[in-house]
Amino acid sequence: MVKIIVGRNEDSKEFHFHKGLLCWASSYFKAALKENRFKEGIEGVVRLEEDDPDTIQRFMEWVYNGRILPEGFIAFQDELWKVITTQAIWELYAFAECRGIPLLKNDIIDTVADILARTWDMVPPSVVLQIYRDTPCGDGMRRLLVSFMAYAGYNLGGRLSTSSDGYPSLENIPHELLLDYMVALEERAEKFLPIPARDQWCAIDRCRFHDHPKDQGV
Repeated sequence: MVKIIVGRNEDSKEFHFHKGLLCWASSYFKAALKENRFKEGIEGVVRLEEDDPDTIQRFMEWVYNGRILPEGFIAFQDELWKVITTQAIWELYAFAECRGIPLLKNDIIDTVADILARTWDMVPPSVVLQIYRDTPCGDGMRRLLVSFMAYAGYNLGGRLSTSSDGYPSLENIPHELLLDYMVALEERAEKFLPIPARDQWCAIDRCRFHDHPKDQGV
């Protein structure tokens, strides 16, 4: 077993993982826990002082049970909306990006894509900006969100003209977001079909947004 200590001092919390599962899921932990190479591998202890214990708890839920949403979650419209408007799922995604956990990222992408299809409403602007802060260029979640904007007919330029809805002014918007949105609009135009946009979104190939490490295949 491997012990992960999350947080600092009296606010810290311990989690215990099977080493094989942890190293299978995460390239970060696989490297850190190599025997006779790093202190963590020798002691079997990893310290994550900057991470949130709640995020690690959700990571553990996924590792052992494959769940992104809480056990017993009821997919009512309001509850689905809460998932993508609160921080928990986005902090878990940022953790997966930081710690090299591509399969967790892919599962979150699938979950978000499904919620967007069910609610047909965009995540808050602050979340979009957070994703662009926490992820690298070309990240799948970035592409998923801007693709949804294009399919759902969001006028990004119009929404960016005011800061009242949570977006910064147009001149302060991330350059990469604008470029990604333009690419998404072009792709949407190329694949235009005479059927409702929502139906097209439900049938979209989510695999195109996934992270596919060479050593793990699809």
